[in-house]
Amino acid sequence: MTIEQGPTEHEASKQSERLLPGHKLLLAGPGNLLPFSLAKEKSLFREEIIFDEHLMQSIFMEWYSIYNLFINLVNKDNIIVSKTDTTIGKSNEDSSINWESIDLPEELSFDAIKIPFLSQASSCWPRDAYTLLDGEVLANLFAWGAPPEGIKLSGLGEQGKVLVKNKSILVTPDVWRKSKDEILGLTRNGFKVGCLPCVDTSKQSYKFTELHIDGHSALIEDKNGTLVLLVTDSYSHQGHDTRKFIRQAAETAEARMVEVDDRKLPPLALNLIQFEDRSIAFTNSEARDLEVTLSELVGSDKIFTTEIPLIELPKHALGGMRCLTNILPPALNNLLTKQDWPRDKRMPVDKANWRV
Repeated sequence: MTIEQGPTEHEASKQSERLLPGHKLLLAGPGNLLPFSLAKEKSLFREEIIFDEHLMQSIFMEWYSIYNLFINLVNKDNIIVSKTDTTIGKSNEDSSINWESIDLPEELSFDAIKIPFLSQASSCWPRDAYTLLDGEVLANLFAWGAPPEGIKLSGLGEQGKVLVKNKSILVTPDVWRKSKDEILGLTRNGFKVGCLPCVDTSKQSYKFTELHIDGHSALIEDKNGTLVLLVTDSYSHQGHDTRKFIRQAAETAEARMVEVDDRKLPPLALNLIQFEDRSIAFTNSEARDLEVTLSELVGSDKIFTTEIPLIELPKHALGGMRCLTNILPPALNNLLTKQDWPRDKRMPVDKANWRV
């Protein structure tokens, strides 16, 4: 199937099964990736930050590979691309550029809309803006500040630190410490909440957002409906009794722990997405370790990869496919068109909590 041809009746049926009725897939537009197209250039006397157009094109092509995959999986009509107010200077010049001023191939064209809680460069990652839990939107206060009625501020709103599947939740140690009362309330309501250890930066080949766990672990459901906690070998074997603590967290979440050899995988390969029909979207790779593992877990007909491996995007932006997306429920989608959205009451952003 090509984008121009559109989906067949069978494909359209499959697309409709991947999202709940009335839900959309929210995808951060390429505008928020511009700041990561900067490179250091050293001269004899100084080090200068310059705009690397080749790097930008590589990152954009990886972004488009994600976008194109989603078009085939859920249909273009079910994707909302967010527009971010991001500009960067060209070396020492006074002028600035944005993604709209860059000459891109025709097939890269898309419509993007401005979404209030994703409009700033410091808070433009959909996955870190809110967590969906039993249909309720748990908002990250650093992204929203003053959310509209019906949106609840939560310590579990930054999903880079939170893995959720059904009634099971896994969080990082800092979320565990700072949100004790909220976690206690969730356990009283039948949720199973466990704590995963931090990923040791010194044991990783690539940089990543230090307090986040969603690049090295993923909570999914296999073809039998059993929960599985995927973890990379570099994470589970980093020492400090990490493997033991991961197993304990998996047991709490009532999930089976499965380790993946990530030595030859792209950066943050477990930053993947599982849809409602249990199909999984993830990065392409020359190494087939992750593909084989996922095929065994959910079936070969349920795994879908990007056209090209995601390498430059996670390497420079420190985020992957999961970070760039979130599921937009009907209530939140309806709020996007409201005129009285509180746009100017944003809380100060602690940039240490963000990937920028």
